[in-house]
Parts: sequence; C-alpha cells; structure tokens
Amino acid sequence: MNQHYVPRLYLKNFSTKRGKEYFVDVCESETKEPFNVNIKKICAEKDLYTLDKDSTFHKDSLVFEKIYAQWIEPLYEQAYSILTNDSIFRISTKQRIDILTSILQLYYRNPHIMTDSLDKTRKDMKQIFSDKNTNNEGFTYLSKHFKYNDWDEETVVSFFEKELSKEYKEKHLLETQRGIEFHKNSIIEVYKIIDNGLFITSDNPLAIEDPINPTRNIQLKSKEFTVPLNHKYAVKIYHDNTKDLNRIYRARIPHGNANSMNSTLYKQKIRFIIGKKESFEQFFHLSKIFNSTSVDFIMSGMRQIVEKFPVTKDSANAHHVIKFYVDKYDREGTLTNKEMREMHLILKQLGIEKKRKEI
Repeated sequence: MNQHYVPRLYLKNFSTKRGKEYFVDVCESETKEPFNVNIKKICAEKDLYTLDKDSTFHKDSLVFEKIYAQWIEPLYEQAYSILTNDSIFRISTKQRIDILTSILQLYYRNPHIMTDSLDKTRKDMKQIFSDKNTNNEGFTYLSKHFKYNDWDEETVVSFFEKELSKEYKEKHLLETQRGIEFHKNSIIEVYKIIDNGLFITSDNPLAIEDPINPTRNIQLKSKEFTVPLNHKYAVKIYHDNTKDLNRIYRARIPHGNANSMNSTLYKQKIRFIIGKKESFEQFFHLSKIFNSTSVDFIMSGMRQIVEKFPVTKDSANAHHVIKFYVDKYDREGTLTNKEMREMHLILKQLGIEKKRKEI
C-alpha cells in the first residue's frame, strides 16, 4: 500500500484541480526545471506505516494507516478551517490541542527521522570498520555487540536498517503523543501574506528553528515550528509565557518576511519544494537579493524596520540598536564590516535573551 508521509489533504491546499485530480509543481533546486505532478505520486512510500508480519505490536498491520485516515487527518481539516479564518481569535483548550496535534504530527510521521538515524549509522560503521583493530574481536554499538568474524560493514548496516524501520513503524505515533504533551502549552500564531508574495512548502513541511539550542532534540521549549498552510497562510507554534494560550495571534506580513520562512523550509527540505512555479521563481529571485552582502541594501531594510514597524515593549531594545546603526550609516555614508558584524551579533543576542525570558 502506498502511504503518504505528507498527507494529500495537506498537499491539496497547494494544488490546482484538474477534473477530479490535484496537481502541484515540484522543484529540486534553482538549476533544475520544475515539473507538474499529481499529489498522489509524491511524498509517499510503499508500506511506510504497515507493521511487519512478525510484529507483536498490534494484530492489525494497518492500524496506523487507519489512525491517520480516521482521526488525525480529519483533525487537520478542522484545524485548517480555523487557522485560515481571519475572524477567529479565541479557541477552546480542546481546539488548541487538536491544532497542535494536527501540526506536530507532520514532523513525527516523516521518515526523515528514520533515514537520518540510518545515515548516522552508515557513517559510524564506515569509521568503525576503517579503524578496525586486529587485537579486538569486535565492537559494541547501540547496546549490541558485533564480532568481526561474524559481521561485515554491509551486514551491520542492513541489520540496523531493519531495526530502525521496525522501531519507526511501531513507535513514531507514541513519539508524536510525547511531543504533543511536551508542547501542549505552546502559542499559536498565524501569518497571512498581504501582498503578491507566496509561501512554498516541501516534502518536509514542518520547519524548525531554535535561537538558543540547535540540537535535533525537539522536546525543548526553545524550539519554534512553522508550517505553511497554503500559498498565503502559515502557522507558527512556539512557547511564550507572556501570551494567552487559548488565543490565535494573527499577523499580516509582506513578501520579505514570507521569504525568510520559505528559506528555512528550503534548507530543511529532504529532496524538493512544492507549490506553484511562480512561487519558486519568486523565492529564488528574492533569495539572491536578501543574500546580498551589500551594506546599502541591508541598511535599507533596517531603515524600513525603524520607520514602518511600531515600537513595542518586546522590540524596544532591538529597535534602539537598529536605529543607532542606521543613524551611524546616515552620518558616515557606510558601515564597516566590523560594525555590520557587531550589529548582527547584538541583535542575535537580544533575540536569545528575549527567547529565554519567554520560555
């Protein structure tokens, strides 16, 4: 059975309908031409969640397929209707948990968790066997002992491939529940693009950022999760003890802010981004501009922040720093590389301090 790790229900909101079928544009990189494909044929693997015949976990080998189809995906549909409704600001605790469940499950059901672990195992085995010492009869890895006479690099990797696949199938939904429990007091914020900007998505649609701790452990309150909902809406899940849990915070953003989110998603994709061909063209064009090292361009953006964004209690310190360097730029006509680095480091540190206070 072909099973989707990015649900068709999710992909449909980035698609164009032709007859009874839904199609999206897919792009691997800027240098490769996008192609149009039916959403049935992407982000899926054969028997991804189907339990092995010898599994004692559950008597129904399709139990997870049924849970996704009958419970989790309907939750996502309900969450989507709430999140994309600009008039909804207050939600119940149950609605909040349902929204968090429908969003965070996009991380745990994605097989990149398993493949990342397997990639690490392959690298470790290559190192272990290249450093093999004839004085040692074997080695211990992940609590299992292997004798060199009985195992070679390929068979060890094959063993862990089966073990990791079995563990992923049987435990990924349990990990989902643990993740939701840990992040149950997260804040929900929705971003809506107000101009001609467009969100993209990918085969790994839940983007993760952490200004404090860059480790892969997602059970940290410093983690921030962003998921595009369609071409115009995205939702962000994060911890902030200064905000109301049962409120949906809503922000209207220009294409520049959207491109920053798109950039994070692009960096964390597995193979490709998904959306419209024009959204890819826009993303790659804006990325070239925003990646510019031009002092004039960067300070132009900083000036817009000083002049157009209102100063709040949370942003006062950052606003003061930006204004200081904008004024210095205006007086001297430029900033040195050292001054640019100073500005970015101060702003980064302020962001870290702000996050620490919020969690």
